[in-house]
Amino acid sequence: KKRFPLRIYDRKELSGFLNPHSKNIEPGKNWGIWVDIGAYGTPRLVKQGKKWDAKKVIREMEDWTREIGGFQAFYTDLFQTKKEFRDMFDHSLSDKCRERFGVTTFLPEIYDKVKPEAGLIDLTAEVEA
Repeated sequence: KKRFPLRIYDRKELSGFLNPHSKNIEPGKNWGIWVDIGAYGTPRLVKQGKKWDAKKVIREMEDWTREIGGFQAFYTDLFQTKKEFRDMFDHSLSDKCRERFGVTTFLPEIYDKVKPEAGLIDLTAEVEA
């Protein structure tokens, strides 16, 4: 497993998508440190020929990541609803720029580019909850 530290600065309204939560800022500083941790390979239950609920397990990880003020990398599959995704990432600057340039109706939001592919998982129940 590889771990890469990531320092994220609080630049207020210019922070963009990765805007550290105040609880995660280093005391007396304007930044916090995060670590990129990846879990790779075949789940143990799958190797044992047992059922493994990918949707349940990944959504639990995503919930925990949001609770602690973390972020999920876009190179992974996201099993989040649009609301959950917006809760994880600060869309203030993106929304402001989309409004400023008048592209809110014809350019997709970031979620629309990284959301689960059609047929991969069904989030209907989570969206309606």
